[in-house]
Order: sequence, then C-alpha cells, then structure tokens
Amino acid sequence: MSHNSIINSGFIENYGSKTSRFVILSIAWFCLFFASSSYAAVNPGTKTERNPIRVLKSTLSDLADRDQAVLDWQDQEFELVFDLPADGWYESLDLFLTAIPEGNVGTTDPITISYNGETPISLYGKASRFDAHIKLDPARIRTARNSLKIRYKTPHHSDCLTPAHGKWILDLGRSKLATKTRSKPRDLHIVELNQRLNHPMTAPKRVAIRAIGPQKTALEALIAQGIASRMDSIPSFQFTSGTADLEILVGEQSQISNQVADKKMLDMSMTRIFTDTGTRPKLVLTAQSETEIMDLARSFAAHELPTVRRRHATLNELYASPPFQPHAVIGKGNYKLAEIGDTTFEHSWKPRAAELEFNVENPDVSDGQLTLNIVKSPVIGPTSRLKVRLNDQSIGYTKLDKKQKFVSFDIKPGMFRSAKNKITIEPVITAPSETFSCVALNEKPALMVSNRSKLEIKSTTAHVEANLNQFAASGAPLFASSQSSLPAIVLTAKSSKDRAASLQFMAHAAQQFGPKFANAEYFTQLPSENDRARNILVIGPNAITDEKLLSSAPSALRLALRGKPTTGPNTLRIASIERYANIDDALAVERLAQRLAKDTRISTGGIAAIFASPYSDKHVVGVITSNRPSQYAKAMRSLTKAGYWNGLQGSVARWDRNTIMMAQTASILPVSYGPQKPKGSIKEKMASAIAAGTDKIQSAFTRPKPSPQFEPISQIKRTPEQLPIRAKSPALELRGTSTPSAQKHPVATSVPMLVKAKTFVQNGYTTAQQKIISFRNNDTRIVAARTWLDQQAHNRTTLMMLIVLSIVLLIGLATPKLER
Repeated sequence: MSHNSIINSGFIENYGSKTSRFVILSIAWFCLFFASSSYAAVNPGTKTERNPIRVLKSTLSDLADRDQAVLDWQDQEFELVFDLPADGWYESLDLFLTAIPEGNVGTTDPITISYNGETPISLYGKASRFDAHIKLDPARIRTARNSLKIRYKTPHHSDCLTPAHGKWILDLGRSKLATKTRSKPRDLHIVELNQRLNHPMTAPKRVAIRAIGPQKTALEALIAQGIASRMDSIPSFQFTSGTADLEILVGEQSQISNQVADKKMLDMSMTRIFTDTGTRPKLVLTAQSETEIMDLARSFAAHELPTVRRRHATLNELYASPPFQPHAVIGKGNYKLAEIGDTTFEHSWKPRAAELEFNVENPDVSDGQLTLNIVKSPVIGPTSRLKVRLNDQSIGYTKLDKKQKFVSFDIKPGMFRSAKNKITIEPVITAPSETFSCVALNEKPALMVSNRSKLEIKSTTAHVEANLNQFAASGAPLFASSQSSLPAIVLTAKSSKDRAASLQFMAHAAQQFGPKFANAEYFTQLPSENDRARNILVIGPNAITDEKLLSSAPSALRLALRGKPTTGPNTLRIASIERYANIDDALAVERLAQRLAKDTRISTGGIAAIFASPYSDKHVVGVITSNRPSQYAKAMRSLTKAGYWNGLQGSVARWDRNTIMMAQTASILPVSYGPQKPKGSIKEKMASAIAAGTDKIQSAFTRPKPSPQFEPISQIKRTPEQLPIRAKSPALELRGTSTPSAQKHPVATSVPMLVKAKTFVQNGYTTAQQKIISFRNNDTRIVAARTWLDQQAHNRTTLMMLIVLSIVLLIGLATPKLER
C-alpha cells in the first residue's frame, strides 16, 4: 500500500487516509503553481515581468532513461548525473522519491541521499513503501554534472549487504525533480536554446511555426522536422503564438521586419538564425532572398545547431555542424555489433543492459541470427546468465559458465519490425559462491561482448518491392539515394488542424529515419505534367484528385477511398500475442492466440499506400491520407504511435483508432526501377568480350548436355493467387535457452516454390549418386572416362595458351611507338 509521508528527525511518518492524502497533495500543488504565477505577475513593467519565476520538473525516469533502480548487495548505490538549463538562476531543488522494499529489509536500515557531495541525509522507511519530499541545498546547484546519489546503507553489525538484507526498489517513473528558476536578464544563446529543446524539464509542449512567403508550406514542413530531430518527443504544432512554449519565425528580412523586436539583428545582410528578445523564447530564421531562406531551413532540418555562446549563427555555421544521425538501417547481410551500437558493460555486480537500436529494411520477410562472443572474468559464478531480448521478446539466454564462449540465437520471422528495433543484452550475475563472502565483493566482475560478435540478417525477397515497411524503416523506395531527380512532397491540407497533423507526421518520420525529407521539393498540388517523372509522396486529405493516378492505384486503395470496408488480421493484436510467448503455460498461449488473432474490420480511418508511378516507369508514388477528410487529423495522431508505425506493411495499409492492418500485399516494382548499372571501362569491355569468345570456343569442345525431361522452374506458370508472398510465421512456442547452431532446425515455410526447388535438388542428388555407383561397378567405363577427360584437359590447355599468345601479339602490334 502506498503511503504519503513526511520526514521527522530522519524517520518517515505515514499520515492520513487515502482520500485525505490526495486532497492535501492536490491543494499543495495548486498553491505552489498559483503562488509562482502570482509572484511572477507583480510589479508590471519591471524586470520581474520579463524574467518570471518558472517551475521546471521532470521524472527521474526521463533523466536516467530507465524505469526503476534496485538497491541491493549487487548494486548498493544509484547515481543520477544530470544537467540543468544554463539560462536561469535556480532558487530551489526538490526531490520527490518513491521507494518500495522487497525481501527481508530491516526496519532500521536507512536509505541515504547525497547531492553534489553534501553530507548524506538518512531516510528510515521502516521497511514499508514511502513517498518522501526532500529539499536539496540550493547553494550546491550547478548547471552541469549535478550528482544525486541514493544509497542503501549497510546495516549495523554487518560488513556489507548480503542477499539476506533484501532490496529497495526506486520507482523512477513516480519520482521527480522540481526546481524554481528565474531567467537571466539577457537573451538566449544558440547553445542554450538547443539545451532547452532536448532537456526533459524544458522541452516545449507546444511550438508555433510562423512562416511567411510563397514557400510557406515548405518552410513549415522543414522547421517541424528540425524541431523533432532535436527532441525526444513530438510537440503540438500551431501557427499562432498564443500559448506556445516556443515561437519560430521564418521569412525574408523585408517580410518579418515588423514582427522582430530587435531590429538591429536584421540590419546585417547575411543569412542567419538568431534568438529575438521577449518573454517567450523566439527563434528567427531570415535571409534576403527566397532561395537563401530555403537553404537555411533545409540546413536547420538536417544539421545540429552550432554550439556558440551568442544569439546568432550563420548558414555556414549550420552546414559545418554535424548532421543528424538516424538509426542504422540494415538489410540482408552480416553486421558487427560494434557497427550498430555500444555493447560494453560497466565493471559491476549488476551492470546495466547493453541496448542496440536499428531499423530493418524488409522486416516481414526477414529472419536472422545473433552470434555473441562472450568473455568473462573468473569471479563471475557459473550460475550467472546472459539474457537476450529483441523488442521486449526473449530470444534466449546462455549461462556464463566458461571464460570465453560463442553462442548463437535464432531470430524467427515476424520478430523484426521496421523502425526502432532494440536488442537488449542483460547480464544476471549471481553471488560468487554459496558461502557468501564480503571480501569477494571487493573484486568487481568484468564482462565483455567482443568485436567478433555479429548480427546476420536473412531476407527471402529478391525483388525491389513497393512495400510500406521499407518506407517506415528508411523512407525507401520513395527517398532512395539512387534516384537522380529530387522527390516531390505534396501537402494538400488546407485547414490549420490538418496542416498541423501533416507536420506531426513529417516530424515523426524524421525521428524514425532521419532528415530524408529535407532535400525534397514541396508542393500544394501535383507538379505539372512534364515534371512528374520523379518519386512523389502525397500527404493530406483529398490526396488523389488526378484520374490517371487514381486509375493506376492498387485496388485496395481505390476501395478504401470509396469507403468500402476492409477485413483482415489485427496487426496490433498479433503483436500483443507475441509478448505472451514467454509465459510458462503453452495452452494459455494457444488459447490467447485463438482469441486475439481474429479478423477485424475497418471502414473509416487512415490510409497509406505505395505503388508504381503512372507518370514514369522508374518511379513510385506514396499516399498518406484518410477516406474521410474530417478523420485525417485523428488518423495522423494514431499513425505516429510506435505500434501503428511499425504496422505499416504491404502496398496498402489501413488503420483506425483500434487497429492497423495490411489491405493489400506488396507489389513488385518493374525492372526499370532502381539504380542503373554503371557503364564499364574499355578494359572491362575487352575482358568481357575475351571471356565471351573463350566460352564459345570451349563450348565447341564440350559435349552437349541432354535436354531435360522436366519443365524448368523458371518456366512454371502460376496464377496470381498461387504466387508466394512471404514465409508463414511459425506457431508460437515457449522460448528457452539458446541451442548450438548444429541443433537448430530451419523454420518451416509455406512457399510452394521453395518446396519444389528443394525436391528438384534432392532428385538431382539421388540421380548423381546412382551414376557414381554405376561407374564404380564398371572399371572399363572408369578407364574410358578418365582417358576422355585427360584428352579434353590437354586440348583446352593448349587452346588457352594459343589464345593468350594471340592477345599479347595483338596488343603489342596495336600499341603506337613513341616518336623521339
């Protein structure tokens, strides 16, 4: 049971009923916020009005990037290192801590709290859950590298913590830091603005984008992408300052001069970005021409802000700053884990798990294998384990019973997703021996996943497909780097509500695969007919108005636009079934799958599609819309959720507030789509011609092969209904320890082409064995065969020598002599 508490002489005393505690806390917070706002409003016209007191707060989970911390014999102390925005003076810092005991925790065993080296404060929780409010010393507040240490103190008459002393669990999601700050009497520096955007305490919830000029739509889209790339979350976008936490003004100098407070920043004839004066943070992007302002907006969307301690920065400084680094996008192949992320562990009895994040090009037709080379120190006991998860699903574990070992984990089809895949490698280190010794804890264990570890991705597709999961992972094929012409983005939204929804979609896409939209050309309607030979992405309500585009669209898209319902498997429910695959009752898993994996029906909501362009055989068209214009904003809010975004599959997908489903499978793009092979050099052409000639000559000395008595696989005809689309996912099963590669079985598939190919290979192998046996039973045939092979080898060797000699003579005669 939860208890709100007060600290009295170091002890935490519980008080009040649940209802009274809620009322008291509500009144306290109400008074705190309104007292702050009323204090900021006194003496209008003075500096107090410009620099009001702000209350900043954040959960410890946002600052520490974890949900909880456990204090026990393995890890006695939790340290939170955090920064505070450097643009203010801090008057107070309060810690609200929630802690839960587990095990045999003594009633007199304290938790100590120390802030920036001050004398630790002891909290006696009396072995029960508590919520404590601790006021930290404001004189010790600093803007960088603040250190908050929370420690489970060793009990009296004990040399160290042991498993018998239990543990304290710190609920970081419910624990908070709150501070009062007053802005300094100066304008924000560029580096301070960047800190505000990516700090949990100061990240804006509402951003106003005010773009002026003929390129207004493009400027809004670019600024929204740049803001999202600098933040962990996506703010609400609006087009008037109103209640916005941050305002961004974009336009030519002549267009925005009457909206800028500091006029002298406009006097300099250069392309720049600067912070304006005022009570609300305001960022201005300006230039003297339309071309320059577009270049500035593109650089803002693709590059970090320069770390300069002044109010302004130039276009060149933006381009010189590091570009945004999206998640690694991996496809078929082998990858070292060091190329994907960091796999180092701290020397501790409870090291934090290593996490690798990446996107996958074709997740629905991809499987793989994770191979780890693990090296450990002798102090780690043989019962310790290393657990491995992919997207919160267990793929196995291995015991740390050897000094060094290789272990492989199979990744089955359906476990990958398009964006933000996460491999978690978590060590679970047990006590060093059955007879626990405090001396043994002095030696910290060391564990390493070496650079010989790798991730292998296998994909069953051999074609270039128009598949939405590729777009969700990397923006492909719409924003493939192989395309020579710039892609076009058509934003059809007219109302402020729909425009903000489109910006939310583009901001979310930028967080998933980086600034791929930054170099596109922006339109409010389809480009002219002679300018449509490019990849086109249409975003907004009423997306398709061109008859040629509508007639070439997939049938599922046309039906959806007409309001026809679609029935299919619920992608979100299937994903939820996989999360139950780790429970111990296999029957429960099977029944849960039967209950949840039922078809669902969608009539209205969002639509996403990608298909071959009717305007060019080398390009594709993408559509993000809704079948009812009034539902467009709601559809975009749903799509920007993680489960929906990774549910984009096939050539057409549909979703509503409850689910997302694939309405039509991915279509294969024509051969003309994709990068063209580069033309070879003269030497390469000559080598190719010589090789072709050699093959023709050799074929004259080779016995012709008998014609096959069966139809070749490449000529087998299939109707569209029989064409294999993808491998069928295996049935749910309980996941246990990892098994050696030799003991693993391939995943069964339902692809008929693979079955026939396998049968053909087996038949050919059997025939070859029979021929070998018959040859061995007849010595005369063996001698004759060997004699014939020796003659053929001698003839071919002689012929090749003559060909090489002829080529050398031709080159020598054709080379012109140098004139002296």
